Amino acid sequence: TNDLENRSRRKNLVFYGVDDKTSESWDESKAIIKNICKTSLGMELESVERAHRLGRYNENKKRPIIVKFSLYKERQAVLLNAKRFKNSQYIVSKDYSHETRSIRNKLWE
Repeated sequence: TNDLENRSRRKNLVFYGVDDKTSESWDESKAIIKNICKTSLGMELESVERAHRLGRYNENKKRPIIVKFSLYKERQAVLLNAKRFKNSQYIVSKDYSHETRSIRNKLWE
């Protein structure tokens, strides 16, 4: 089941470090991600199906945004260009199941 969950997440990316506000619609999250990719990566995103925040709002933390792409190629292009975020507040990573994230975190310890 973990493999199935990871497969269902393979067109997703998670953006960390994006400024947050109390109420943000999916369309606003989508527009924010498109703007970040346009200004920071020089990429016009065409295949973003959905983008939304994870978790509840906390004024002391920036909630990550999960982005679902309809085109795997565009998702890969964003991931490959994410190195341009190196000296910025943003981090982009693949979306993994909770179990896979736990295993990967243990490997980094």
